[in-house]
Amino acid sequence: MNRPPGSPSPPALEALRRALIDSEPATPAPERLERLIAAGLDRLPVPGGGATLQRWQSLAAVAASDLSLAKLYEGHTDALAIFDELGGPIDGADAPGSWAVWAAEAPQGRALIEPDNDARQGQVRLSGAKGWCSGAAGVKRALLTAWHADGRGPQLVSVEVMQPGVRVSAASWHAVGMVESASLDVVFDRARVRLVGEPGDYLRRPGFWHGGAGVAACWYGAGVAIAEALRRALEREANAAAGTVHQGFRRAALGRVDVSLRAAAALLREGANWIDANPRADASAVALRTRLCAEQTATAVLAEVGRALGATPFCRDARFARAAADLPVFIRQSHAERDLAALGERAVQAEATAWWL
Repeated sequence: MNRPPGSPSPPALEALRRALIDSEPATPAPERLERLIAAGLDRLPVPGGGATLQRWQSLAAVAASDLSLAKLYEGHTDALAIFDELGGPIDGADAPGSWAVWAAEAPQGRALIEPDNDARQGQVRLSGAKGWCSGAAGVKRALLTAWHADGRGPQLVSVEVMQPGVRVSAASWHAVGMVESASLDVVFDRARVRLVGEPGDYLRRPGFWHGGAGVAACWYGAGVAIAEALRRALEREANAAAGTVHQGFRRAALGRVDVSLRAAAALLREGANWIDANPRADASAVALRTRLCAEQTATAVLAEVGRALGATPFCRDARFARAAADLPVFIRQSHAERDLAALGERAVQAEATAWWL
């Protein structure tokens, strides 16, 4: 749902922005997430439902505040969207508390589904390991991809993290950036889980690519927060009538930042509108394009602002320093050249008119 420039934001988005401003930055990200959930600020419009842009604006707002929080918030809201798409609520999706989505398939092992003859219908056991589990130390429940013994999968299952058969390990997590997202390893030993949908549903559903595109909004929001440091520095210099030696190249840097952000914002709006107009269509090209553009933009903005302002914000601005450390880690959720090649393959198959203005 696009809106003309200067029109007010939807009330829910304004409430989220106010909550982010009012929340204590020193509060750990998992606790801040629980507060947003308790206030009902996690109930975003579902992708493809006519207000995808509003959903992405919310993700961008959280990312501009704190990228570790954004990682947890994006995972939680993605889980709710998955339940909605697959016919939820399932297994307490509307219960209070946070969800995560753990879908990375690490090469060192898989989570395998085992039968449980004593369980209720839909319940099975899970054994094995899962890597890159964001928020594992604090989240209450998770949706994760697992595999049946006969090789069918990926199969979504939901799990209550606080149970005897689940062990969280931080042994391999040494990150400085995104430290509070804590993407840990989780080991399952016949943990009770519930099947969600059918094997392959996670990747087949249209919302898989909708969610992937939503991550681009997080990267974009972080880029905006970093760009603000440069804009504020120039504003201070202009008000103080000082620093004129630096204003020329700093203004040029801000000009380049403005062009990059405006182009990425236009593509995100276009992508959101396309998804709303084509909610059941293959959105892979749209998602890849928005993700790659947001990655390129956020990387360029961080470089431009660093060159223009030097070491000062990295050393004396706690919020900037944290965002600058977090962003390169979060943005590596992009698959880089692999995604570029996938987009190029789709461009080969597209009509020549796709690039016409």
